[in-house]
Amino acid sequence: NTARRTYDDGETRQDTELATGLTFRTPDINEAGFDAGVDLRYSRYTSLDRPDRVSLYDGYAGVRFGQQGEFRVRAGHMWLPDLGTAGALAGGLFEYRQAPAPSGGVRFMAGAFSGAEPLVYDTGYASNVRKYGGYAGLQRGFMQRHVVGYTSVQQAGMTERSLLTFTNYIPGPSGFFLYQAAEVDLKGPA
Repeated sequence: NTARRTYDDGETRQDTELATGLTFRTPDINEAGFDAGVDLRYSRYTSLDRPDRVSLYDGYAGVRFGQQGEFRVRAGHMWLPDLGTAGALAGGLFEYRQAPAPSGGVRFMAGAFSGAEPLVYDTGYASNVRKYGGYAGLQRGFMQRHVVGYTSVQQAGMTERSLLTFTNYIPGPSGFFLYQAAEVDLKGPA
């Protein structure tokens, strides 16, 4: 990515950003087995006034168990997309997902999580910030999902934010889809 700017006083500046990423995930299948994912991004600017950035969105390992992999346990850095902006987590996750119905019917899923707040645009964690919560949802096939989540963010023993999240993803004909997301603060930012 390169940008060149000319200012009113005639000064010209050109900034170039070089970005690279690595993404790997084991397939999300309906059977017991190993579960892992990595989503690492690195960017470097050619100008001296901007620092390099390393971002770790996903870096987890886990396992699915049960007859059809109904239970999942993960540990590490995770982005839980159904929780919107509150979905970044460095900690642990336990999830139950109902076995698929033979006719492609609706499946129930629920999960609970706890951990630290990772710094999304840098490596490390926010100081003294912990988060926990859970979610429940319904899924039909691979694409259609409706999820309600709760997240509490605590800093130094005080509730910084407590919120409900709602996400709906509805596929339609000919590649059309509808995605809706909402966050409702139960306790706003401190």
